[in-house]
Amino acid sequence: MKKLINDLQKVGEEKVVKELEGVVLGAGKEVDNLAKPIRESLLKRYPTLFTLLVTFGVVATFLGIEQLFLKIHFLERHPEVILLIGVAILAFTGRLYKKLN
Repeated sequence: MKKLINDLQKVGEEKVVKELEGVVLGAGKEVDNLAKPIRESLLKRYPTLFTLLVTFGVVATFLGIEQLFLKIHFLERHPEVILLIGVAILAFTGRLYKKLN
């Protein structure tokens, strides 16, 4: 009897989770539809601001990566290792891109 009750509770929970998931996805689409014109008009009105924000984000990311590398004493003393790792990653991704194309 307990097993049957547990099974029914699990089925009930799954239904509730699926319903909630549907509601959340629907709400997300609704918000996207409402925000899309505002987002597009802001981008058209302030292209320089968005360009500066994107530039800041890229620079901050590179600076953060650099600071992480500098915490590793070996890489701080041997920057050529970082260069070799970077070139190897670029070569690997380039070959992967060619094979997937």
